[in-house]
Amino acid sequence: MRCARILALTAAAAALSPPPVRDRAVVLGGGFAGLYAALNLADSGVSTTLVDARDRFAFLPLLYEYAAGLADESEVSAPFEDLCAGSRDLTFLRGDVDRIDFDAREATLADGRTIRGDALVIALGRRAPAAPVGARPFYRLDDAAALRATLEDWDAADSKRTAVVVGGGYTGVELACHLARRRPGDDVSLLASGADVVPKA
Repeated sequence: MRCARILALTAAAAALSPPPVRDRAVVLGGGFAGLYAALNLADSGVSTTLVDARDRFAFLPLLYEYAAGLADESEVSAPFEDLCAGSRDLTFLRGDVDRIDFDAREATLADGRTIRGDALVIALGRRAPAAPVGARPFYRLDDAAALRATLEDWDAADSKRTAVVVGGGYTGVELACHLARRRPGDDVSLLASGADVVPKA
């Protein structure tokens, strides 16, 4: 009888005790590194917030397929909200990072909001270089969408064009090949810095 009472009192005390404080993590950047870091942290039971300036994750190796009209946007990208929905410990916050306080583990967004955590993961990647005048970049989903629209305009005009793809890596080679295949009458050139294309293949 005494043991039962002790167990009951212990259970009642546990119910009144505050829940343990959970670790919180903030991941800045929703590229491959940031997204998978956030997913793994959340799967480990860490309350995680993923921050990115865009609302969609883009699978960059397949951007050329979207630009060339071989894939739809939904096949090469997905909303962060949908990707985070599968984990109760992961939330998405859209915002552009303006400042980072490493000591305070805090980030200030461009709209003035601040977010902090017990751990701050920086996965913002590198800033793409500005494209020269007359050229266009090809680093983001928006870049691929702009090129896709240009190709559709070219197809409608039905006139010969000249295209130069700069970069002999996977993306550059795939993009040049698909351009040549889609528009066989155009002059398509590929410029690479070395003697070989796709040097790390």
